[in-house]
Amino acid sequence: MASVESSRPTLLVQTVAFHDNDAEDARKVGLALYNELTRPLDDPLAFGGGIPVLCNVHPDRVDFSAAEIVVTIPVLGGSAFHYAKESTVLRIQEWHQLCDEGRVLPLPIDDVWRNAEGTIPGTPLLTQLYEADDVLPGRATIDEIVLALYRQLRNDRPSLFVSHAKADLKATQNAAKRIAAFGKTQRSGIDSFFDRTELMVGKPLDEQIEGFLEQGVFVAVRGDNYSSRVWCQREVLHAKKNHLPTLTVEVLCRGERRSSAYGGNGPTVVWGDVNNEEQILSKAMIEALRAAHFEREAERVASLNNLPKSSILTRPPELLDLMQGPLKAGAPQLVMYPDPELPVLEHELLRSANPRLRLVTPLTAFRHFLQIEDHAESEPHTSSPLSGFKVALSLSNSPDVDQADGFSEYHVQDVIVQIARAMVSTGAAIVYGGDQRRGGYTLLLAELIAAYNQTAANPAELLINFLAAIEPTKLSPGVPVTLSHLAESDNLTRRRILPPEESEQHPAAMYYSDMRRIIAQEIDAQILVGGKTYPKLHDEDHDGYSGLYPGIVEEAWRALEQNLPLYAVGGYGGAAELVAILLGGGSFPEALDDTHWRQQERYRNNAEAILADHRFAELNLPHSMEELAQAIRERGTTLLASSKSSRAWNGLSVAENRMLFDSRDPVLINTLIMKGLLAVARKQTEGKLSIELVYATVKDAVNLDAIAIATFADVPLGGAGAALDDFAVGLFKEGRMSARPLVGDESSHRIDADWVLSSSLGEPAEPVEIFDKICGAAEQCAEFCQRFGLERLGVVTFGGRAIGDSAKVVEAMLSGLALLGDRTQICWFESKEHEFEKVEAILRKDPKVHLTTRRVESSIRVLEPSAEPFVVHVTHSDDGLTVATLPPSSSPVGGLRRTKLSEEQIGRLASGSGDGRNTPTADEIARRGDELADMLFGADATELLSLVAGSRFVVAHDISASKLPFECLRSITGGTPATFKGLTRCLIVPGLPSNRMFGKAPRTTKLRVLLVVDPTGDLEGARREGNVVEKILDATGAVEAVILHREDANRETFAAELERADLLHYCGHAFFDGPGETESGLVLSGKEEFRLAELAGLKVPRVAIFNACEAGRVRGYRGEPDPEKAASFAEFFLRGGVESYLGTFWRVGDLAAAMFAERLYGSLAAGESLLDAVTAARCALRDHQPEQPDWANYLLYGDGRFRLRQ
Repeated sequence: MASVESSRPTLLVQTVAFHDNDAEDARKVGLALYNELTRPLDDPLAFGGGIPVLCNVHPDRVDFSAAEIVVTIPVLGGSAFHYAKESTVLRIQEWHQLCDEGRVLPLPIDDVWRNAEGTIPGTPLLTQLYEADDVLPGRATIDEIVLALYRQLRNDRPSLFVSHAKADLKATQNAAKRIAAFGKTQRSGIDSFFDRTELMVGKPLDEQIEGFLEQGVFVAVRGDNYSSRVWCQREVLHAKKNHLPTLTVEVLCRGERRSSAYGGNGPTVVWGDVNNEEQILSKAMIEALRAAHFEREAERVASLNNLPKSSILTRPPELLDLMQGPLKAGAPQLVMYPDPELPVLEHELLRSANPRLRLVTPLTAFRHFLQIEDHAESEPHTSSPLSGFKVALSLSNSPDVDQADGFSEYHVQDVIVQIARAMVSTGAAIVYGGDQRRGGYTLLLAELIAAYNQTAANPAELLINFLAAIEPTKLSPGVPVTLSHLAESDNLTRRRILPPEESEQHPAAMYYSDMRRIIAQEIDAQILVGGKTYPKLHDEDHDGYSGLYPGIVEEAWRALEQNLPLYAVGGYGGAAELVAILLGGGSFPEALDDTHWRQQERYRNNAEAILADHRFAELNLPHSMEELAQAIRERGTTLLASSKSSRAWNGLSVAENRMLFDSRDPVLINTLIMKGLLAVARKQTEGKLSIELVYATVKDAVNLDAIAIATFADVPLGGAGAALDDFAVGLFKEGRMSARPLVGDESSHRIDADWVLSSSLGEPAEPVEIFDKICGAAEQCAEFCQRFGLERLGVVTFGGRAIGDSAKVVEAMLSGLALLGDRTQICWFESKEHEFEKVEAILRKDPKVHLTTRRVESSIRVLEPSAEPFVVHVTHSDDGLTVATLPPSSSPVGGLRRTKLSEEQIGRLASGSGDGRNTPTADEIARRGDELADMLFGADATELLSLVAGSRFVVAHDISASKLPFECLRSITGGTPATFKGLTRCLIVPGLPSNRMFGKAPRTTKLRVLLVVDPTGDLEGARREGNVVEKILDATGAVEAVILHREDANRETFAAELERADLLHYCGHAFFDGPGETESGLVLSGKEEFRLAELAGLKVPRVAIFNACEAGRVRGYRGEPDPEKAASFAEFFLRGGVESYLGTFWRVGDLAAAMFAERLYGSLAAGESLLDAVTAARCALRDHQPEQPDWANYLLYGDGRFRLRQ
């Protein structure tokens, strides 16, 4: 999940001028790009490409960190050449050095630059100088810029597919051929944009489309015969199947006998009398750019909002997508597509075809949409988490537009529209106090509501317009506005202070203050954007305020006085920025300095009239701007004192509020505001929890929206978690591997829940910390339930059996789940009688819980405890060992233990015999096994190991603890786990979740095995081992084997074959001289050392088996390990994503190596798993030569599920 703090827009375009005389031209270029790439300038409610464009940014305000990709366009006019040429060229050179290639695009627009092209750094855009186009910017210039932007998002140029019916060519004046021919011209940059143009006639579709998946643009020339041609229908279906951006050119003459059922659902252009090939291809270029940009922005929106894994469509979904993809029939699936939202009829049609389908757009992603339809009170796509909420939008024009930062009134309109759309989609009512003049925000918001109602399932009047008592009503009938007029509305006339009939007696500003007072009493939250910052100084001044202080600042003060949540969007300047500065503890803005403004006669007279009015005191207002500002600042100091107080106020942390104060990213602003509003709404639902305690397993769940589990980080699933994961076909593991906590259950309903919610308990810690983490994980579950409208949530007791005090665990969970109130029913599953009774007793005592119980006796024996692993989590730091045990669900033992362990003690346990690298004696291995058991489990070691003797052992350890020989572990009664049910390891690498190391899906095709045998020619045992393995592999017939002997195993051949291998088996020399890229590796032919540094950039196989000395070693611990770099040969493969890695801890003898390999591959050839094969091979060595314990030498990393035969 992308953190809010690190989220940035995918792409930002900005124009820059280097001289004031060129500023207007830079603004023109910026606005033309805004019109093409963001949305049409003349329609603030239009949905465009959504690519942000800043216009005429001052060179000193250029910020290359404002987006993932920032493309800067220096607009080079004549004044920059004549008066600032040297500094202009120098600044552009500096930018080129700071930015990646292609992100600074100088645009000379004056002829004086023609003879100075060579002085312009980089590759300038020259079409404006040489194309015969008087318009700035010309069409060709825009095409050049679109090409540059597309190349930043996609490395390859898209292909242009022109689809047409041959029978239409004559009637359409060869429109298709002319479009394709224009696409090949050297003019306008179009030829540079498209990789090729192709008339799709006479060539197999697979050859034309499959090679260009998601890298093409499909242009359908729709003449009279197009829809009736089977070939054309196939082309359309293929293009949609492969997600190509589409553009339809309408060239109908007489009409069609039958239009295509699949040809719509995309933008269209009309072929006119005037040749418009350039217009069509330019639109196709922009459509390709829009699609590429949306794919990345949709991922950001989904991540910011913690949405489940989403399928992303760059166009609206349709029924066809259920038949040929990407929609999945019958499976729960979240699909994000561009705004606007589908009309309700189309939405319902898709949902009737797949009731488990959830459709969202970036602006409707804040709704409840994940609950199961059967028990939802309303349609999931119309469920409204903010229903009944009234949110005031405090808006007016910002005086800070068209300044050095490059944003304009269009940008302010955009963020207002996006906030309003998101609020309306969640059911919140917008409250706006303002007049009803043409071009004002009242009519804009009313049009927005009207447009929303055209597609909504439940149209509503979600705009409440407050009018001061002296304001006239101007709205026409039918406008979707609820009017709250202080002069006419019965419920308000009794509460107002100033009646309209006294308007001649009081300053008009007091009537607006009276309206603001009542609004603050009516709303649940307030949002500030823009706003006037200086008073009206003369009659012609229409941009100043008439009261004592800026109206929006006054509204903020009123909201704070009422303890209302407040959201100050300060990035667009104006009064909202002043409030943000005050709340953030900044210095007093000059705009709020009474002393300064009282020097102006007009303001001084207005202020004195207001303060002298006999009814002023009834309004209960501050007497000066300084008093008002001080009050806001003091409230900010209290509210933002900590994230706890900040969240209690408006649902956002201190850091999130400060981001909102500064941001000009509409996506981030919307996310923060909606996150805060939804958090505030959650507080209102706190109440009695509805819990059904079920004596059963989750396999007996009925009609759940989601099932939740909380697990420790960097620990393989164990206990109940592993059993649940088996039922859920790996969904819990997928959830932990995923960057998002929610995962859709696409299995055949082994658990009756659509979604899996995976919460983290962090790393195993002290009990006090663990209870806090359990509470936090439960709170996260509650937030997700309320965020997405989940009405039935299944849970198991968090933490499994690793925490002994079950009463405190349950109490911690209840504390976190309290946010749910009675809106979500919790189904709490316990499959052990004694635990069921404990939990029931605790829940019955809690007065905030409404408890019911249910028993499903028949299911209790479904889980197989023997299949669940016993997980031991081991970390070492500061001469101390921390051990957390997560036993199978059938075992009542488990807990956390700390013990002292120095580096010297680790070195002694890891040291071999002789020179320190040979396998220790049998007696020494037994002694170390006993010592390890005592170290890990203390006095309870014998009892614990006996209780879990029937389970597979998984040891998850960090790099420092990797030097402990866990395979030696034993107990008197339990024996050695490594030779009984098996023992595997999991390496915990900082910054890399353990699940990701072993997350590859099973392969069903023929495996490719790379066998490297005795490269140095001096290991007879290795040759014997290689021959045995080769014969076994040949006999299976299930693999493709590549064998490298001696001189064949050179550096070049080995590296090349390694890239193609699924399984690598190396039997030869290896070395481990310590941590570092050059201190460990393999010895190849000619005794060449193939070191770790040479593996950089190579693909690793699925399984790596090294029957070589010390190839299982990881590294020594020197300070904090680099999370991005491997420091030994073994660690490289573990970091690289192998499913399993098998190596040796000490030197291995030839006879033992050959015997181990023979038994290992014999078992694999028989269809056994890698874990069972390794365990069998260990036993074979132990039984054959008990005096030489080489069985303890073999280390297996991974879950061991790999099979040679699938």
